[in-house]
Amino acid sequence: MSSYRKTRGVDVNQGQPTSFDDKRAQWGMITAGRVLECLFPDESLDDGNSVESNLLSNNTNYTPDTLAQRAKDYFINIYQTNQSGVPICPDIEDFCMFAKFSRNKFMELSNSHDLKMNLVANNIRNSIAACKKQMALNGEIPPVVFAIDFNNNHDYVQSKNQVQIQTSIERDAQDSIDDIASRIPIDDKEMQ
Repeated sequence: MSSYRKTRGVDVNQGQPTSFDDKRAQWGMITAGRVLECLFPDESLDDGNSVESNLLSNNTNYTPDTLAQRAKDYFINIYQTNQSGVPICPDIEDFCMFAKFSRNKFMELSNSHDLKMNLVANNIRNSIAACKKQMALNGEIPPVVFAIDFNNNHDYVQSKNQVQIQTSIERDAQDSIDDIASRIPIDDKEMQ
C-alpha cells in the first residue's frame, strides 16, 4: 500500500517536475523565512523608524490571557501562511518560536502551579496535537515522525504489554526421582 505525500514548497515551475534538490532548496527557504519572520521581525515605531527585534533581547513574560491571545495569533498566522501557499504545520517548536520563548519554557508553563496558566498552555498543546493527529491520519506526517513527536511534545508514551510469569519452586515441593519414576508406565518387556 503506497502512501500519498504532498509535495512541499511553492510551485515555481508551474506544474513541471522539479528535482529533489530544487524541492529541498524551496523548503529550506520557506523554513528559513519562517524563522526570520517569527524570531527577527522588523517592528515599526510610531515615529516611522524601524527597529530590528531579536530573540536575545525579548524577555516577554506571558500571563494566561496574553499567552492565549498569542496562541490565537499563531493559529491565524498558520492559516494565512498556508492560504498563501506555504505549507506550515502547527507544531510546539514552531509555536515557541512564534511566541519567542524556548520549548523548555513552554513545558514549564504547561506544568505550572498557576492553574489558569497550566490550563491555557495545555489547551495550546492539545490544539496543536489535534491538528497533527488529523494530518497523520490523512497520511501527511510519516508514522515514525508522528510517534516520536507525540512522545517528546505531548507526553504520549508507547504502552508496554508485558506478561510476567513468576514461578517459584520450593525444594520441599519438588517430587523426588523415585516418585516420578513410579508414575511412568513401563512395559514389562523393557525391564527384561
